[in-house]
Amino acid sequence: MKKIILLICLCLSTISSFAQNEEAIAMRGTYTNVTKIVVNLRNGVTLTYSTEAGNLYAITFLGDHGFKVYQTESEITSADYVYSEVLSTTIVLAGSEEPIDPDPPVVTDNNKNRNTGAALTAKSSYGNQDATHAWQYEYPKLKGGASNLVIRKSTSDYGDTFALEWDCTKKANRWTCYRLDAKNSASNVSRKDAFKEDPDINSAYRSTLGDYSGSDFSRGHLCPSGDRLCSLEQNKQTFFLSNMQPQYQAHNGGKWNTLEGKVRTWADQCDTLYIVKAATIDDVVLDGRTKSGILSVKCNESLIVPAYFYMALLAYKKSTDKFNALGIWTNHSNTASAVNIEYISIDELEKRTGIDFFCNLRDDLEEEAEKSVSTSYWNVSTSKVKVTFDIEREMANNAPPREEMDAIFMESCFDGIRRANSMQAR
Repeated sequence: MKKIILLICLCLSTISSFAQNEEAIAMRGTYTNVTKIVVNLRNGVTLTYSTEAGNLYAITFLGDHGFKVYQTESEITSADYVYSEVLSTTIVLAGSEEPIDPDPPVVTDNNKNRNTGAALTAKSSYGNQDATHAWQYEYPKLKGGASNLVIRKSTSDYGDTFALEWDCTKKANRWTCYRLDAKNSASNVSRKDAFKEDPDINSAYRSTLGDYSGSDFSRGHLCPSGDRLCSLEQNKQTFFLSNMQPQYQAHNGGKWNTLEGKVRTWADQCDTLYIVKAATIDDVVLDGRTKSGILSVKCNESLIVPAYFYMALLAYKKSTDKFNALGIWTNHSNTASAVNIEYISIDELEKRTGIDFFCNLRDDLEEEAEKSVSTSYWNVSTSKVKVTFDIEREMANNAPPREEMDAIFMESCFDGIRRANSMQAR
């Protein structure tokens, strides 16, 4: 094989290659003849993968928005990189010699809403801020501000466990994000309940075990224990209270638990599943009206109970080189039968929550994935539910029913509320 020296400098919109014979080689698709790749990030971190070290199997170039480094053939797990955060990347093909460094390429930015700049290096007096990885695909747009803290949990063997944004003023989780792939979703250990306060948040702003004591609410996982059974350390990290939201057990152990199982099934059907799970602690917009996203505040005004729980999912499938996105919305009810599930586009989810999901994906790919739901890919129906949580709340408070409500459906909700009230009275 002719010896080729390649140095590919990767940026958001260009891939430049340098060869010994000055021939430009465009990299697109998946390459298994790569023996080494050195990735230099803009934050000063350098990572090396090689066949000699046993952590490199192939590289997939995703057009001009990013690339994935696959580490094994049998377990398809990848390290993901967004060009906007990559300063340069040295790639050596089979039979090549060590490359040299050319001048860095000119960077042009076609992702205007990504997390970047000061947001990635910001520090906070509220706790151990770690937004250095907020350029990854699973992260939503950071709310920012001194009192909104980004916390990242990880382990040396499996990498990121999850990351979250914590509102120190409200002492509540705004969202948790993480990835599922074949490696980190392996079932190697069993669940070990280890609920505990998060030391990365200063004590004055974190939630405590005492907040939940006597509250009648479950400590509901966002990144669930069942998604982190790859190692004991990662499983234990899911039990930090920063990864919790107070949930009625009827919701937590009911349809939310069912949705968590669906997420694991969807993860098995794609290459990487990027996940955001959250509950509303800010105002929401439903049917064009702004409403409170908070159901109630318990335990001496220290525990916010959300009115809605939701998920944002982004699936990447290597065989089709395509992203598919899905939003899921549920009302938070104390009666399992009264919990409604809506499958919606990410655009609609963003309208409701005011959060920009998957902002690090190149703008055109983000727009295409988020504008609609592929019902055939996700195997779901996007039919709108008839009764919202607001109507249930009005009925629970004995408010007169609205004329437009379906009578049979309304009566079924009344039955659920009566059963819930009866159980609470015992």
